[in-house]
Amino acid sequence: MIISGSKTKITGSLNASPFKDQNGLTPSEALEHQLKNNILVQNQATKYIKPSSPFLYLEVTLTMDLNWKHQHRRMDETLKQKLDALEGSYAAPRQTLNTIRTAIIPSLAYAFAVTPCSYPDLDKWDAMIGRVIQSKHNLWRSTLTAMIREDVHSFGLGAPSIYVEYHRRSAVALVTSLEDPSERHQSVMTMHLLTHQVAKLKALATTFLFRREGTSLPIKRQLNLHMRARQLACIHASKLHLALKGDSIIVDDLRSHLRPKVPPPNISHPHQLHYQTAYGPRHNWLP
Repeated sequence: MIISGSKTKITGSLNASPFKDQNGLTPSEALEHQLKNNILVQNQATKYIKPSSPFLYLEVTLTMDLNWKHQHRRMDETLKQKLDALEGSYAAPRQTLNTIRTAIIPSLAYAFAVTPCSYPDLDKWDAMIGRVIQSKHNLWRSTLTAMIREDVHSFGLGAPSIYVEYHRRSAVALVTSLEDPSERHQSVMTMHLLTHQVAKLKALATTFLFRREGTSLPIKRQLNLHMRARQLACIHASKLHLALKGDSIIVDDLRSHLRPKVPPPNISHPHQLHYQTAYGPRHNWLP
C-alpha cells in the first residue's frame, strides 16, 4: 500500500506546557520544532498543522485548541448553499419539507453530537430554513413560527426544528455511549469522563459565582470543552431525566450549577419510560 507522506498531516497540542519554555519557545513553536519534517511516512515528510489551524476529520472541522468557529462557519456555508439550491429549484411545497427533513437537516445535524452550538446559532439556522419554507408556500413574512412548526394534524406545516434536533442528537450520543457494552466504555470512558467534567464545572461555579461574585459566562464557555457534560445538560434542558440502576445521574450538580430543567420528583410519573440497558433499568421522564 502506497501512502503519500506529503498528503499526510500531523498536529498536536502541548496543554500542560508553560507559556514559554527555557528556550523562550511557546507551546506551539516547541511542538513545531519537534514534529515539523521529523515524522516520515515512506521516507516522505508529513505536513505539519499548527494547533490553531483547522483540519477536516470525519466531516467535522476541528482544531487542537478546540476552536469551533471554523466548524460553525462551515455549517453556515453548507446550509446556505443547500437552502439556496432548494429555493431556486422547482420543488413543490411538500417536496421542500421532505427534502429539508430527510436531507438538509441530517447533513447539518451529523456533527451536533460533538459540536457545541449556542442558542443564537440554532435560532439563526432555524430562521434560514423557515424563510425557505415561507417562500415555497407563498406565506407572508409575518407568518408565525408556531404555525410552521405545528403538526399537520393540528393544521400546521409540520416543519422540523434545528433546536429540537440538536438536543435530540446530543441526548442520543450520550445514552448510546453509556449503553455501549464494551469494557472500555463501561469502566473507563463515558461515565468517568462525565463525572470528571461535571465535577470540574462545579468547582468553576464555586470559584466564579461565589468567591469572585462573577457571572456564569466563564462556565458556559467551558461547556465548549466538556462534551459529555454538555450532552447531559441538553438532556435535562429538554425536561428528560436519566437514571442508571435506579439512581439519578449527577442531577444535583447539574441542577445547581448548569441550571437545567428540574425533572419530576418521583418515579411514578404517568409518562415515565422504562427500558433495559447494559447498566440496568433506565428511566426517562417526558413532560
